[in-house]
Amino acid sequence: MSNFGDHQLPVEVVEIILSNLDSFDLLNICLVSKSWRCIAEKLWLGLLEKNVRTLPMWKETYNYLDFPFPFNSNNFSWDEAKMICHKIFFYIQKINKNWKRNTFCTRKICLAGEEDPLQNFTITLGMDYKKIAANYHYLNGNGCIKVWNRASLEKEIVIDTYRYAVCLHLSSNMLFASFPDGKVKIWDAKTGELLNSIKNEIEGVVESMCFINGVLVTLSPESPEGQPCTCLTVQYLSNTAEIMKTNSSLFSGMKSFGLGFDGRWIVFHSNMLQSGDRTFQIRSVESFELINIIAAPEKLSNFQYKNGLLITTHDNILQMWDVKTGVSIRKLREDKSVFISISFNSKFLLTSYVGGIKIWKLSALLDKLTAKKKCLHSKLRIQSLPPAITSLEFDNFQIVGFSIRSRSEITILDFCNPTRNLSNPLKRKLKR
Repeated sequence: MSNFGDHQLPVEVVEIILSNLDSFDLLNICLVSKSWRCIAEKLWLGLLEKNVRTLPMWKETYNYLDFPFPFNSNNFSWDEAKMICHKIFFYIQKINKNWKRNTFCTRKICLAGEEDPLQNFTITLGMDYKKIAANYHYLNGNGCIKVWNRASLEKEIVIDTYRYAVCLHLSSNMLFASFPDGKVKIWDAKTGELLNSIKNEIEGVVESMCFINGVLVTLSPESPEGQPCTCLTVQYLSNTAEIMKTNSSLFSGMKSFGLGFDGRWIVFHSNMLQSGDRTFQIRSVESFELINIIAAPEKLSNFQYKNGLLITTHDNILQMWDVKTGVSIRKLREDKSVFISISFNSKFLLTSYVGGIKIWKLSALLDKLTAKKKCLHSKLRIQSLPPAITSLEFDNFQIVGFSIRSRSEITILDFCNPTRNLSNPLKRKLKR
C-alpha cells in the first residue's frame, strides 16, 4: 500500500495514476517521499517508450541524439531511461528556445580538397534524422556519394558510384540513388553496404523519388526507349530493402517532373504534350486513382508537398494549396527578391533569396486573416551563409544549405548543437 493524499492505495493503482505524468512532473513526484520515489523511478522506462512512440518531437530528438532505434525496452535499465528522458526533455526545451530567439551556431562541412577542385562538381543534398548526404556530380560524368554524421559532422561513408547519380534520397538509414542506366541503388546508410539494385523494365531514368514507411515511390519522365511519357512506380520494401510488391502505371502523352509523397497521396507536376496544359496531379498510392488536379503556375520554379499541403514558387510569388479541395490558401508576393528554394515542416516555412533566408510561421500563413508581416518569424542575413542557397533542407535541429555559386562548403545552422556532457543543473537533477 502507498499513501496517496489521505488515502491508502495499492501500489499497482498508484503506478497507473503516475504513468500519465510527463517527465517533468515525474521528477517532482520523486521528491515527495521515498516510497513515491521508488514507485516513480520504475515508470521512467514506460514513459520513455510511450513518448518515443507517440510524440514526434521525442522520436526525432531520440534519433538525432543517436540512441538505439527502433526502441527496445531491453536496451535500458530504468535508471538509464530516466537519464535519457531528461536529456531529451532538456534538448527539446533548448531547441524551442533557440528557434524562438534565433539562437544557433554556424558550422560547415568543407567539400573541396585536392581531389575535388571547386569548379569541377555540382551537389545535391539529402538529410534524415542522423545524417547528411551529398551527391557529387563531376564534369567528366563520374560521381560519388559522401555521408556525414549530423551531430559531429564527421565523414562516415564515401561511396564511389563511378557515374553520377541523377537524384538522391536519404531516409530511415537507407540511401537511395538513381542512375542514367535506369537503375535505383539502395545502400545501408550506416555501413555503405549495397542492399539492392532495382531496374523497372517499363521505367526510364528515375528523376524523382520519395521513401516513407517502407514505401518507395519513383517517377520517370520517359520510357526506356526514350518516348515522352510518365512512369509512376510504387515499391514496398522490407527492412533489408527487398522488394515485396510493385505497382507501376504509364501515362502516355504526359511529361512530368518533381515528386511529393506523404504516405497517402502522390503529387507530381505534369505537362500534357498535346494540349500544353501544366497541372499538379494528386493520385492515390494504392491504385494511382486521380484524386484532384490543380493548375500549375506558368513559370514554376519550385514546389514541395507534405501532409495535404502543396507550396509552389514562381519568380517572386509563393502560393499555398490544399490538394484535397484544390483551393489556394494564400499567395505571397515579394517586391525586392525572388524565391530561390523552399522547405517546410509542421512549424515553419523556409524560403531562400539572394542574401539570406526567411523563416515563416506556417500556422500563421495558413490563416488567411493573418497579415503578411505577422507571418514572418525572422530574417537570417548572415555573412557566413553562401549566396543564394539553391539546395535547402531543415528540421527542428538544423538548417542545411548549399549554393552552386559557392561550392566549397555545406553550411549548417545548428539550433541544437548536442554535447556529450550535460549541463550542470541537469546533472544535479539526475543525481537526485
